[in-house]
Amino acid sequence: MSQRSNRRTFRPALTLCAGIAMAISAAPALAQNAAAPAATQPAAVAKPLSIGDNAPALKIEKFLKGEPVTGFEKGKVYVVEFWATWCGPCIAAFPHLSEMQASHKDVTFIGTNIWERPYDADTLSKVTKFVEKQGDKMSYTVAYDGESKAMDKAYMAAAGKSGIPCAFIVNQDSKIAWIGHPMQMEEHLNSIASGKHDLAKAAKAYEAEMAEERAQTAFYKDNGAKLDALQQKIEDATNNEKWDDAIAAYDDMYKLSPRYMSSSLVQKFTLLLTKKKDTAAAYAMKPDLLANENITKNAQLLNELAWSVVDPEAEVAKRDADFALAFAAKADQVTNSSDPMIIDTLARVYWVKGDKAKAVQLQEKAVALSEKLQPKVKKGIADSLAEYKKEKN
Repeated sequence: MSQRSNRRTFRPALTLCAGIAMAISAAPALAQNAAAPAATQPAAVAKPLSIGDNAPALKIEKFLKGEPVTGFEKGKVYVVEFWATWCGPCIAAFPHLSEMQASHKDVTFIGTNIWERPYDADTLSKVTKFVEKQGDKMSYTVAYDGESKAMDKAYMAAAGKSGIPCAFIVNQDSKIAWIGHPMQMEEHLNSIASGKHDLAKAAKAYEAEMAEERAQTAFYKDNGAKLDALQQKIEDATNNEKWDDAIAAYDDMYKLSPRYMSSSLVQKFTLLLTKKKDTAAAYAMKPDLLANENITKNAQLLNELAWSVVDPEAEVAKRDADFALAFAAKADQVTNSSDPMIIDTLARVYWVKGDKAKAVQLQEKAVALSEKLQPKVKKGIADSLAEYKKEKN
């Protein structure tokens, strides 16, 4: 299957030490955020700004692009988004925000600059030139908060947010209807703009999410030193190919919290399967893996578990396609059969099982859903389909 030889260029495999990184990444943080400078870290507030609350007033120092917005008009929807010139994830989100603004002409997007480094006599000029240089990438209203940090305090600090980009959707009643990363906003904006959004349900879900985030923060604060020591033990053991020592460290990590350290269970499986090559012990972990709710709700972890078994480039002594199917099918279910990468994995599982017709059917769906993926990723999925069709015939 030579055409799959470039698979690793678009599907990074889990590495043993990546387990710690994945575990730590479960700590409170939006995907692809830049952290606030230490001087602007939000202090704890008695009742953080939350979904369902009245949107704070707009106190913009200067509008840099678009018509000035002085307040929230009843019956209209607004997106108040925060960014900085030094924030890579913010810049990466500009085109997506512009696309959403183009598709939601009745919604007013306000990209608000905050957290510049430093604030001095040249800061406003620097930000203004930066915005001008973006051109059509920022096809929406752009504002400057300035050294007064009025918007930062009213929104970001009030909500306890320490990472950008971060967006707040204000609904038709001038209430906060959603808070989160702008790259994850589209579905929520569609619901809010259409008037189908259940604000009370969203508020309840958000409060539960924030409670979980606080619990995670406390866990990592209390166990940071232990995690660092276990991470070092795993690195030393894997570097010296002492697999049993690494497995013991993963077990100790998991014991600290099955809830927050679920990825350590995944990494133990990967080590058994691809390094120690004890496939019997690896596949015997299936009940434990499927019993962990943090794994069964995480499409990426499920997908990686399945892919580690069927990856044609992985040195796996025995490929248990039924094991892989349990996780690939669950990942597809979690994502409502909408993720082309997960469907690509599911197709590969059926190919390994010998159901070539099903593999081709699924891979065709993966290709159809891959339009927005990076060209290299898109090509890899298309190449797999061509390979399946060729070998099927």
